[in-house]
Amino acid sequence: MQRKKYGIQMESSYTPIYSSYYIEGINQLYEFDAGSLSGWMYSVNGWFPNYGVSEYTSLKNGDSISFSYTRNVGHDLGK
Repeated sequence: MQRKKYGIQMESSYTPIYSSYYIEGINQLYEFDAGSLSGWMYSVNGWFPNYGVSEYTSLKNGDSISFSYTRNVGHDLGK
């Protein structure tokens, strides 16, 4: 699935085994563009959940969700 809103392109795909959507690319930067360990991760209030973003249902007013690009499976992001 590809979307474009507010001038930002995003592409995702559904992963049946996890019953969740996976973010493949944002603004033309895709998983594996920076090597075999690279891709998109998300965090909520600085915490990186271990499940897909579409499965996160606990957002509350004031929560902050961030999408970050990792080059090393999150190790470079402090995960």
